Amino acid sequence: MRELKWCGGRDSNPGRPTPADLERRRVPGVEAVDRYRVPEFIRRFVYWLSRDHVKTSVQCYKSYIRRPLNPDDRHSVLAYRVFIKFLHEEGIADLRYLLEYLKAKSAGIDLYVPSEEEVFKAWRTIERKDVKAVYAILISSGIRVREAVRMMCIYDKRRLVERDGIHLYPLKWIRGSKRIYYAFLCEPFIDYLFKKKMTWSMVTNHVARLNVLRPKYVRKFVATKMYELDIPAEIIDFIQGRVGRSILVRHYLNLLPRATEYYKKYVEWIKDNIL
Repeated sequence: MRELKWCGGRDSNPGRPTPADLERRRVPGVEAVDRYRVPEFIRRFVYWLSRDHVKTSVQCYKSYIRRPLNPDDRHSVLAYRVFIKFLHEEGIADLRYLLEYLKAKSAGIDLYVPSEEEVFKAWRTIERKDVKAVYAILISSGIRVREAVRMMCIYDKRRLVERDGIHLYPLKWIRGSKRIYYAFLCEPFIDYLFKKKMTWSMVTNHVARLNVLRPKYVRKFVATKMYELDIPAEIIDFIQGRVGRSILVRHYLNLLPRATEYYKKYVEWIKDNIL
């Protein structure tokens, strides 16, 4: 006799709970969100997201919201939390009480910091121009990979700002608690930059085939190297977009000139060791 297994599809018998139904019962009141997971609100959700998120992130959130909540999947939980924020900010519904129950499982802390040799190898090995340009941004500034990719999509050399010998590219992007106002750029790297529509996966897939340092670790390397060069932690956080809104409001005018001055030490290290 053939063994029948649940394939995860829609149950045609509404009286029998599916595995997804059982999972959802672990989050009290989550069914209140379901009435808003309809095409009209999902379209508005996508538009709302597109103002501050790259296209790949928007599609990811949309995909998770179209599916029942899975409390064991941190990405599913995070998508539902963002959807609840959208409903509140757009005046559709206030379901923020559910945030107490929607807690994403920790992804753990990745303590790995790459060596100089790994960064050098990646830079020398990558020949594809668009991926090389992304790594030029990452090594220059240590901003997040998705931010570097998005910068490539809109890059316009005419927008570069020179401040006391340092080049800055204005971004002013906000994604939840993540804020980045400028990409700090080392002058020799600027020649590698150009406008190109691309995605995060294009970069990660290419470097995976080359078996070189993954782009997300460049950010950790830059922060560590800046610290070794005696750049204050507050300045490193500012350069990498790790500073909260309240700090920017109080200290922004003071942090920018200090950051450009300290950044010169990192530029000198790049010129002596990479370029």
